Amino acid sequence: MAATWGGPSWGAELAVDRITVDDLDDSGVLVRLRARLGADLGRVQHYLSAGMARLTADALSETVPVFGAGLDVAVTPRVTVGLDYSRMDIDEALEDRLGGRGVPVDADLMQIRAAWRF
Repeated sequence: MAATWGGPSWGAELAVDRITVDDLDDSGVLVRLRARLGADLGRVQHYLSAGMARLTADALSETVPVFGAGLDVAVTPRVTVGLDYSRMDIDEALEDRLGGRGVPVDADLMQIRAAWRF
C-alpha cells in the first residue's frame, strides 16, 4: 500500500504465506512485515524493501531479516500489477540453534502481483 503516487513513495506490507520445506518434509507459515521506500515515475513505481520475516514449521521457528526490490505499474488509477523480489538468509539463525552445524537455508521469493486500490 503506497502512500503517494507522484514523487517519493513509502508504505508497508504484511504477507502471510503457507510454505513447504522439501528437505525436512515439512510445511509451515511464513509471515513477512516489510517497509517500502521508492520513487514514482508516473505510471511506474520502483522500490526497495526491508523488514523481518518469521518462519514457523514443525522443525524450526526463526525470525530473520528480509530485504528486496520491486516494480509496480499502474494499469488504471485503481489497478496495479507488479513484480517483487525478496531474500531471506536463514543460515546464521539455524547455525546458532543447531550448535554451529551449517545448514544452508536461503529463501529467494519472486512474486507476480496485482492490487486494487479502494
